[in-house]
Amino acid sequence: MLAIIISLLLSFSAFGGEQTVEVRPQVKAFEQYWGKTTSSISLAKKIRVKGVIAPIAKCVHGKKEIYISESWWSGANEFQKEVLIFHELAHCEWDLGHVTAKLPFSKCPFSVMDKNIMSTRCWKEKRDYYIIQLELMRRERAAYGIRRSR
Repeated sequence: MLAIIISLLLSFSAFGGEQTVEVRPQVKAFEQYWGKTTSSISLAKKIRVKGVIAPIAKCVHGKKEIYISESWWSGANEFQKEVLIFHELAHCEWDLGHVTAKLPFSKCPFSVMDKNIMSTRCWKEKRDYYIIQLELMRRERAAYGIRRSR
């Protein structure tokens, strides 16, 4: 089991400090499909937030940490937050890379692993497809050892 620590980074006032952000619903949704594969995440806990990151999120592979911009997180809706958590956990857990393609006859991305966070409409309309597609990518990676491009 991979040991992953998730840190969400926030922008703060000059006084600094530390806050927590509730990610339980998004991580529980991930667990629903893939179980507790991220033992060190404290999946049922709050994730600590303490800094700034650009663009909006990043998996730091050497440390197995996920950093998310507070300004993005605070303005995102629940669907966008879920997509981002799934996307970043797939980077850190399974070493999946980005997939940049669109679904045929659609403006929706082919995968949760698109480099851009998809629209709420795409996630709501095609969530089941995206879950299956992510599972297929995970299995392919596990079976063939396909590594993400760095």
